[in-house]
Amino acid sequence: MSDCLLLQEIQHFGKGSNKKIIIYNKLGILRFFWEDEKRLNIPFVTNYYIDNFKPLVDYDEKNNSELVDTLDILLKCDLSIPRTAEHFFIHENTLRARLKRIEKITNRNLKKPYDLFALMLGLQIHHFIKRKS
Repeated sequence: MSDCLLLQEIQHFGKGSNKKIIIYNKLGILRFFWEDEKRLNIPFVTNYYIDNFKPLVDYDEKNNSELVDTLDILLKCDLSIPRTAEHFFIHENTLRARLKRIEKITNRNLKKPYDLFALMLGLQIHHFIKRKS
């Protein structure tokens, strides 16, 4: 999805479209980016997503890879390499190679809390966008 289309999608969500109901209490950390009950802080969310997470999504689309899913499952497995590798039926070293690729693409270190938080937030925005499209 191009940055322009992404902005249009996010703007559509921020206008309070009645096609899908957004349950404020279920937004988690994304609640902090709503200006009020009906309006998403579109410029912040768009820029944050484009700067911190969209390169990973673009890489997956271009290379038919599953790095976004890998990161998602890694987080759901509490950063456990063995459990994540088991989920994908791959060797732990293959998973480590994927994680290094994620770090290279995003310029983030998964062992640093701030970097990990940035990716987690980007992933939450990504899920939000996917749910609404």
